[in-house]
Amino acid sequence: RASELAVGGVFHGAIQIFGKEYSFGGSKANQSGIFACNPTRCPMHTYRESVYLGDCYLPRGAVKAILNSMVSKWMGPTYDMLRKNCCTFSNEFAIELGVGEIPRWTHRLANLAASLKDTLHVESKTLESAFSGEEHDADDAHVERYDLSTLLLEHVMAVRMQQAFRARKARERALERGGSPRTPARRRHSS
Repeated sequence: RASELAVGGVFHGAIQIFGKEYSFGGSKANQSGIFACNPTRCPMHTYRESVYLGDCYLPRGAVKAILNSMVSKWMGPTYDMLRKNCCTFSNEFAIELGVGEIPRWTHRLANLAASLKDTLHVESKTLESAFSGEEHDADDAHVERYDLSTLLLEHVMAVRMQQAFRARKARERALERGGSPRTPARRRHSS
C-alpha cells in the first residue's frame, strides 16, 4: 500500500545470499542473535516481498567471515525493537556485502518511533525532575517511575502488529471461503 511506503510499517528484514536468509532476533540467552533460515520461510514472520539489492560478488568464505565478524556486535540480549533490530542488522550486513543500504521505508516507522520515544523520554524526565527533592505521596512516586514513552511506544507497536495480524487472518478466511483477498497480491517482509 502507498501508506506503508510513505510512513513505513512494521517489517521484518533479512538478507538472502547463497540460498539462505540471514537476520537478527532477540533472546535472553547470551548468544548471537544472528540466525539463518530458508528464504521466505522465517517461522516468526509472514513473507510478502523480496527487494533486489544487487549482486554480491564475494565468495562464500568472505560472506561467512563477515557474518562471524558481526556476531559479537549482534548478540541476542542487545536486541532493541526500535534501534537494533532485524532491519538495522540487514542494513549493516548489506553494506558489508557491498550492495548498499536496504530501502529506507523498511525501517522508517521504527526510526520515527525511536525519535518519538526520545522526545517523550525527555518530557518524562522533565516531569520526574519536577518531583525530585520534594516530599511526595505514593501517587507522585508512581509518576516518577512511570516511563510514559515506553508505554506509549509499546502500545503503538502492538496496535500496528494487531492490525496486520487481523488483516492477514481476514484474507485467509476470505480465501478459505473461496473469495479473493481485498488487498492485491504484493509481497513484502512484515511482522
